[in-house]
Amino acid sequence: MLIEAEVSPSLAAVMEHLSVGSFDGSECELVLDDPTKQFGAKSKLEAMSRLAEQITGSPVRFTLSVRADADTPVSEHASQHAATNHPLVKQAQELFDARIVSVEPDAGD
Repeated sequence: MLIEAEVSPSLAAVMEHLSVGSFDGSECELVLDDPTKQFGAKSKLEAMSRLAEQITGSPVRFTLSVRADADTPVSEHASQHAATNHPLVKQAQELFDARIVSVEPDAGD
């Protein structure tokens, strides 16, 4: 069976740095080998879920972790900058007339 799916160049660039840590049929843990790509990878999880559902016909939930032996973690300032300047965050700020109060890393980061 041949399955065709379109993958954007930005999604493909993130996927190059990912490997599968575990998969139970409905949830897939992706392991990132480059912590500097962490924010970009997180922003692509929904697109990867849609792509996986298109291919498998069933919903797949993705989680992300950074490889334990990966070099230098993302600096807190860089993470905050990336989060506050993300297009989706900007859109939400405009849509809801919101402002960012704080940016905190995920518990798993």
